[in-house]
Amino acid sequence: MPWVREVVGDGLSALLALRLKNTPAEDMIELTADIWVQAFRQRAFIEEVDAPRIREAFRRIFPRIREWPAPLDVIELMPPRPERLKLPQPKVSDEEHAKNVARVRLMVESFLKNWGPETTRKED
Repeated sequence: MPWVREVVGDGLSALLALRLKNTPAEDMIELTADIWVQAFRQRAFIEEVDAPRIREAFRRIFPRIREWPAPLDVIELMPPRPERLKLPQPKVSDEEHAKNVARVRLMVESFLKNWGPETTRKED
């Protein structure tokens, strides 16, 4: 998921530009970025859905911080995923419903006849 590295990297670059207290040393930036990417990869799976959420989390944290945040500080500010579209309820006629109920009854009767409490399997 190279897109996670890119989106998180953009956010970290902006944080670096703020020169906050406890900003990682220059020689630690790459390792810091790797840790942040790992943290976000556990919560981001679909680029079209999650990349905007990560960007928004960084936007939300910028006005709130005075020192370098932990990954969780940003993750907690991610907006929720949009609700998925739901399929409409299937339209079943009364006749079709009655047929389905009868089929289920036959299956249950067959199951009870062959596997019910009063039957025992001879091979056991």
